Amino acid sequence: MSRRLLIYGSHLREDIQDGLGYGWSLPEGVSPSLDWDKLIEAKNAEVTRLNGIYRKLLDGAGVKHFEGYARIVDPHTVEVNGERHTAKYICVATGGRATRLPIPGKNLPGVLTSDEALALPKRPDKLVIIGGGYIAVEFAGYFHGYGTEVHLVFRQDKPLRGFDEAGVVKLTECEACGLEGALTPPGWVVS
Repeated sequence: MSRRLLIYGSHLREDIQDGLGYGWSLPEGVSPSLDWDKLIEAKNAEVTRLNGIYRKLLDGAGVKHFEGYARIVDPHTVEVNGERHTAKYICVATGGRATRLPIPGKNLPGVLTSDEALALPKRPDKLVIIGGGYIAVEFAGYFHGYGTEVHLVFRQDKPLRGFDEAGVVKLTECEACGLEGALTPPGWVVS
């Protein structure tokens, strides 16, 4: 959810440029500016609001919801924070947490997980993203949209392996996407 909200806002600069072709204009010398604090505050408020809505929907539907550390005891029993619950079926919906890659330097200052990147206190001027999958490309796109110089580093010959080939080619050749010239294939180093 956090990523979606940040993506929406990252398109504004591009949308304003597109709007010029449809008769929209800004006063001479005026360009939009970003208040990162307000952006993150708005993102956090929206996530809180949506979580409240989801909780009310679950409560209204009579769904029992438990948060905490759990373990499955047997085919019909789950233990959450030491309390056992039984049911005919158990749905395991853990969500996920980003983990640090087992690489040298993973604990250096400035090395972040995707979760931490979603809560940065200020917009980075320059960012290196390790990974060529959907989320890495998504992060690259929205950070670029907010004005960060982005470099995407990945193992394969191109990002988004297994995705629609025409879309991948278009993305890697798209100047407005901010990745042209910033894609770093295997064996290359970003300084």
